[in-house]
Amino acid sequence: MKRLYYSAVIPGLEPVAVRLLQKEGGVSVEQALAGGVLYRSVKAPDFAFCRRTFLVLARMTGIRDPEAALKRLSTSGGWLDNIPYEEAEHVHFRITVSDGDSKVHVNMKSVALLERTIAEQTGMHIDRERPTVELWLIAGDAGSLFLWRRKEKKDRDQGRLPADFSDMMAFLIGYDKKNVAVLGCRDDGLPRAMLARGARKVACVLTAPEAADRVKRIPGLTAVTADAAHTGLETEGFDALCVNLIPEKDKPAEDSNVLRSVFHEAARLTRKGGRMVAVLPAGSGREVLSRNREWAEEERYGCTLGGRKLEICVMMRQTGSVEDEE
Repeated sequence: MKRLYYSAVIPGLEPVAVRLLQKEGGVSVEQALAGGVLYRSVKAPDFAFCRRTFLVLARMTGIRDPEAALKRLSTSGGWLDNIPYEEAEHVHFRITVSDGDSKVHVNMKSVALLERTIAEQTGMHIDRERPTVELWLIAGDAGSLFLWRRKEKKDRDQGRLPADFSDMMAFLIGYDKKNVAVLGCRDDGLPRAMLARGARKVACVLTAPEAADRVKRIPGLTAVTADAAHTGLETEGFDALCVNLIPEKDKPAEDSNVLRSVFHEAARLTRKGGRMVAVLPAGSGREVLSRNREWAEEERYGCTLGGRKLEICVMMRQTGSVEDEE
């Protein structure tokens, strides 16, 4: 039997998440929401491109006010049948109320009433400090969702690109790419995602030399420390590449001259008909790319990552070898 799930994804990249879900066996997408996707799956999902995944206990279409949603949950108990009781016995839980992006302040008496109902019906224990299970109430424009998520510890290295973002960039590169390059590589996130998505070989142009040891330990990967505009790599040696132009923290975005040089170098490295996925600060590369005749735009997405607004430009290498127009 297919259960209903909700996966939180990077805001702005919901269409990419839908495409990825549609490629998964046993999955049927129901609705894309702001910052997430509702879908049914025959088994508990664990997708790299999803930030967090929840089992949907209750879906309250049209109820946007979290207080009203709490009241509905406390007075109508049909949703209790959706709790995975095989996982619920004696576990500790807490309730979090959110608008999808951040926590929302609500009357704690309403929360406490719902907590007692759940504890009495399931045998679970209320624990707001160290819960095993998190029950999220997300109230948004499309209505409210009450969700179940078993809390898991995940390793998070400071400064790394998030795994879900890296996996989406690897998907946009394409499945049939044998040789891939990552320009502006600062950690092992992007190259690992490229290899996991089917790349046979990955070349990394490192802008953070301290990442060299970690990257060089990955089978199927080579690394050089160089400027993204002057890599020294083989001309037309790659089927596709990803260009990471997200500036380091507290540093300004690259100016148009640097961007022009990087895109020209990317064209030199890529075979005709190859693909580039460029990750840019919002608005910084649009004019440069619009004047470039070596690349043609296929897709463009705007997203928010770590509080920064970015643009993802998916480009196709043109058959000619025309220099950038001035």
